Amino acid sequence: MAPLPNTHNLENTTDLLKKLEKAPVLPHFTLASLDISNLYTNNPVKETKEIIANNLDNNNIEPQVKHELLNWYDTITNQNYFSNNGKIHIQKEGLAMGALTSGIIAEFFLQHLKDTHLIHLSKKHNIAAYFHYDDDILLIYDSDHTDTNNITNDFNKIHPNMKFTAETESDNRINFLDITLHRTPTNWAISIHRVPTFTDTIIPYTSNHLAQHKYASIRFLYNRLSTYHLQDDEYIEEEDTIHGILSNNGFPAHTHKPPTLRQHTSTLVKETSTTTHKWASFTYIGKETTFVTNLFKKTDLKVAWCTNNTIQRLLMSQHQPPDKYARSGVYNMPRLQQSVCRTNWSQFRNEV
Repeated sequence: MAPLPNTHNLENTTDLLKKLEKAPVLPHFTLASLDISNLYTNNPVKETKEIIANNLDNNNIEPQVKHELLNWYDTITNQNYFSNNGKIHIQKEGLAMGALTSGIIAEFFLQHLKDTHLIHLSKKHNIAAYFHYDDDILLIYDSDHTDTNNITNDFNKIHPNMKFTAETESDNRINFLDITLHRTPTNWAISIHRVPTFTDTIIPYTSNHLAQHKYASIRFLYNRLSTYHLQDDEYIEEEDTIHGILSNNGFPAHTHKPPTLRQHTSTLVKETSTTTHKWASFTYIGKETTFVTNLFKKTDLKVAWCTNNTIQRLLMSQHQPPDKYARSGVYNMPRLQQSVCRTNWSQFRNEV
């Protein structure tokens, strides 16, 4: 199947900043963000299936492949259930929250809405730029011609299941993704945005975790600092914030600076070998684990590290382990064989 056009989609914040370089900056242009309420649970399942089927036909997909793909779609969306407080609940409408497939299915539906409505809405409201990331939308529009309320009202008429809420810029600023976008007379300035519930907690330096895991946060923070091209005052402010985060989590002073090129190299090197590797997981308990896993560096065995100190382990009762047979999942069984399968499964459990 041919890829979706993704004309207005954003990969990440860096992609947004690149596209904003081409966006117009005029005194009468205004920023606004739209948010789609409950995108997954409000996604029309049957209508999306028709959209996918039409897309398969338009791309001349073989009938057998199309049949299998739509069968998978039915299996995922019709057998949609989850467990809560020991009870099994069936979600009759929409897509499952947290399922990897929900984002893909919802994207088909959103792409269809954009293809059929966005051109008309852009002309009607003089929308100069439209950027879309998941259920968040950033607009640049002509405020001399329309306003945010009119735009939101028309967007809410697109489909009865899709409800949009809007936020307009304040003092020429608006928050979108992880940045605050500031409209100046000549360009777009940015600063790092952190939500009010932000805490500066990362894996503490003294925690019994692998060094790669601890320093991952530092690499992320400094990588963002260097790639977002902040203005001088914003750069200094963000750098001070990073230093504060590291100090509060016990990192020594020598870590309060950008990682060296050598530290970045390991994350940039791509493996070119076609050798198929096997993986082994080790529970990290300290430097002894590192010593043991280093012995496998010259072998075809790849190593991953984990820890028993997880939130799930801390919160779940150790005296009543969950029944592994009661876990939720997606299954597809022919109706005529369900009773036989259920009987055989019960016998299997008794034997085990």
